[in-house]
Amino acid sequence: MTRYQKVVMPGADTASLTPAQTRQLGRILIPVGILIVAAYIAARQSTGPLSAWLDNLHWTAAYVTAAIVSWHGVAWSDEQTRAPRRWFAYGLTLSAIGQMIWDVQTAVAWTGYPAPSDFFFISFGPCCVWGMLLTIRNHTARALSWALILDAVTLAVVVLAIVLVLYLPGNTGSSGITMMVAYPISMLSGGCLSLVMLPTLKLKLQRQWLLFVLACFVNGLLWMQWIYWSQTDEVVQHPWLYLMFSLVTLALGVGAARWQVSSTRDPAWECRAELFLRMLPLLVVSGAAVSVGLAWSLPGVPHVAAVAVYISAAVVFVLATIRQSLLLFERERLLALEKRNGEMQRTFQTLFLITRGGLALLDGNGRFREINPSCCQLLGYTRAELLNLHIHDIDTTPTPHLAGHLGLLDEHGSGTFETEYRHKEGHLLHVEMTNALIPDSGGQVFVIFRNITERKQATQQLHMMAQRLAIATRSAGIGIWEYQPPNDTLVWDAQVHQLYGTSAAEFLGTYADWEKLMHPDDRDRLRELYLSTLSGEDEYHAEFRIIRPDGSLRHIETWADTQVNTAGIPERLIGVNWDITERKQSEATRLRLEAQLRQSQKLEAIGTLASGIAHDFNNIISAILGNIELALQDMQVDNPARTSMQEIRKAGQRAKELVRRIVAFGKPHDLDFRPSQLAAVVEDAIKLVRATLPATVDIHCRLAAKTPPVLIDSAQIAQVLLNLCTNAYQAMEQQKGRIEISLDVHEFTVAAALPSADLKPGRYVCLHVGDTGTGVDPAIADRIFEPFFTTKAVGEGSGLGLSIVHSIVRSHAGAIVLDSEPGKGSTFHIYLPAVTDVTRCEPEPTIMSSTIAKGSGQHILYVDDEEPLVFLTTRMLERFGYRVSGYTDAEQALRAALADNSDFDLIITDQSMPGMSGTELAKELLSKRPTSRIVLVSGYLPQREIERARALGIQEVILKPDTIDGLAAAIHRLLSINNEPNNDGRDTTSTH
Repeated sequence: MTRYQKVVMPGADTASLTPAQTRQLGRILIPVGILIVAAYIAARQSTGPLSAWLDNLHWTAAYVTAAIVSWHGVAWSDEQTRAPRRWFAYGLTLSAIGQMIWDVQTAVAWTGYPAPSDFFFISFGPCCVWGMLLTIRNHTARALSWALILDAVTLAVVVLAIVLVLYLPGNTGSSGITMMVAYPISMLSGGCLSLVMLPTLKLKLQRQWLLFVLACFVNGLLWMQWIYWSQTDEVVQHPWLYLMFSLVTLALGVGAARWQVSSTRDPAWECRAELFLRMLPLLVVSGAAVSVGLAWSLPGVPHVAAVAVYISAAVVFVLATIRQSLLLFERERLLALEKRNGEMQRTFQTLFLITRGGLALLDGNGRFREINPSCCQLLGYTRAELLNLHIHDIDTTPTPHLAGHLGLLDEHGSGTFETEYRHKEGHLLHVEMTNALIPDSGGQVFVIFRNITERKQATQQLHMMAQRLAIATRSAGIGIWEYQPPNDTLVWDAQVHQLYGTSAAEFLGTYADWEKLMHPDDRDRLRELYLSTLSGEDEYHAEFRIIRPDGSLRHIETWADTQVNTAGIPERLIGVNWDITERKQSEATRLRLEAQLRQSQKLEAIGTLASGIAHDFNNIISAILGNIELALQDMQVDNPARTSMQEIRKAGQRAKELVRRIVAFGKPHDLDFRPSQLAAVVEDAIKLVRATLPATVDIHCRLAAKTPPVLIDSAQIAQVLLNLCTNAYQAMEQQKGRIEISLDVHEFTVAAALPSADLKPGRYVCLHVGDTGTGVDPAIADRIFEPFFTTKAVGEGSGLGLSIVHSIVRSHAGAIVLDSEPGKGSTFHIYLPAVTDVTRCEPEPTIMSSTIAKGSGQHILYVDDEEPLVFLTTRMLERFGYRVSGYTDAEQALRAALADNSDFDLIITDQSMPGMSGTELAKELLSKRPTSRIVLVSGYLPQREIERARALGIQEVILKPDTIDGLAAAIHRLLSINNEPNNDGRDTTSTH
């Protein structure tokens, strides 16, 4: 309901029934009316019992219909009219029952007196009178209820006295009068009471009200006429009386259903009502005198009626005297009340003028009738200006009726609402208005104005701040909570409920209910923090875990401020919660990655150190092997030391191989896919694996004699085998065990038979690596290839080994499958596609001829920072017929090569040298002598470094050979190609 809804004030004219209800009454009354008229006409055309039966039919239809219609009125009534209508319905219902009993009496020819139906007919009068009294109680505006009742009783007595004198025949006995006139007396009493209500309550003349009152009078008079004619045997001569009884009964039902009274504010009507009240005692006494005069002067008045009239006249005088006494007491009371009202009015006027709030008095049309100075100051107008204005003139949303400006008045005639008024200067004011309807003032309303503009602005700002806070907390995932320790009340906002996965209906709002959501391991710590916060020792800041109703674990951070009272006792804690689960996971991931990075950097440092050591060690071993070769050449075949020198050479070769493997694993290199025999790669890798495993672990190999080649990077497959064997050893938990490595061939023709979805039908070489360890738990079998997943304790593993294996196998277009049973070990099956095109397989290495072609005095510049190698290489190459100039300093070698008399046919330089590397030496030399032939020698170079060297103009890159024969063969091949540098872009990188 809005404040502009129409307000029903005393004095307003309202319809008692809606159009739909009126139509419903018509659907009931029209057929019944037709039935009554038809039955009446038929009765007049009939004789004997049929005529009496038809008369009883339309009487019964009229009474029953009137009762039904009256009960419809009760259902449609409001609180003000429901009680009177209910009593009218009671009376009509009892009358209908009486009529039906009358029908039975007629049918059985009942002749007793009084008849049972008479008691039901008589009951309508008291019910009607009681309904009138309830109406008086609902509408009286002054303390005149008793005087009003006395007026009604005396008037009824006078009317009845006159009726008795005029209508009772002379032969009527006292017993007949008692029952025969009881029903019309009660009907006429109700009508008289209604007539007294009309002026006393200043009621408006409404059709539905007058219909009922007139029906009561007519019904009573008809009954009096029927009594008179029945005593004089003239009833049958006036049959129209029967139809009038039925129609008046229907009118009683309609009037009872539509009974509606309301006060009027017409000044002329009020004057006439006041005159009637003053003249009413005189009228009553005069009527009593008239009734006595008639009873005394008319000779035909029965003695019993005359006595009743005389007694009535005496009662009237007594009641009139009592009424006047009541009026005198009431007058004294009113004078005292008027004096007190005058004092209150003067007090009110004083308060009206000095009150700082705006006060105004409005008439029923909304015009200002009185204004205090504060109201003028509030609205910016003078008093004279406001008295000429209507409330519509200042309200920004005017409506055509006053109720829209005053708001919805409640049942007590008051109400409060907010609106906007326009100040005289033009700006808007937010105003709170409290309205009170002044009783008996013609609709005047007393209004209190309060300027709430600042409050509204503050409220709007507070609302905007609350919205911003809500948006900020919602976007940041922050929830706000408040806890009151004295009454153990915990209040969460919607965001906190969302964090905890609860709802306001489920959460009881206590500390214990919140504690149930905490992780059990964090409850004691949070409780200790809470107690220390209440004691003032610590601030409330903590991180803890919760278990949401769905079972998920979340990390929460909380921070709270404690508010204390004047005694220093904590009254409440206001804090915030936010979810830090992702932050915790990120921190854990960061720590794990940092550990892995440190491990990777450590491994990289170890690899770099190992490569550096291996490089130096490689130079030492090369010098040893070279000198052994020279020594063997200088020895006689039957020299006893030759056998020892050969054993030393074998040991040096093994050391050389070990250094090569260390360099291969210690430095990153590009993938080099080549068709290779997997068995040879596995055998080569096992040699390194054996050196890394303890003696308690046995390695059993079962490799197929002949398997098709596979397209692989040998170093990567070796790393796969090394990781799997290391993982198998760790699964044995440092116990004695066995690692079985086997190799076989599988061919799959249909996709359904493939062991993995990553494979396609075809032929595969399968490498099996099994162990006798603890096996893999089936619950984690699907996760073992995930990066960073490990079942080892913190610091014992990085979780990268199997993920690297999986990545390498996938890069080879293969698949790895786990076959494990807890307690019985694990077996990894690695499927690699076989090469079907055998022409792609690398050819068998050619065996170098035992006779190496010698040089013919070509001049070679050899540069290496290791003096033993320079000394060794110089001596070896000179034996093969070359002139060699050896240098250990790259700067000196560069100056010698650029000298005018230099005649070097080939320049051989090591890559790793202090001060100037081999590529830097070649760059300087080629910039000044582009035709120089340069060969770069290194123990290890990645492919990108080789390509970089080729781009500089270096003809060939040679990995350091194992023997002097290999170096001599490479030099001879390079010098015998042609005399021009090789710039055709062919890759002439040599390994020997």
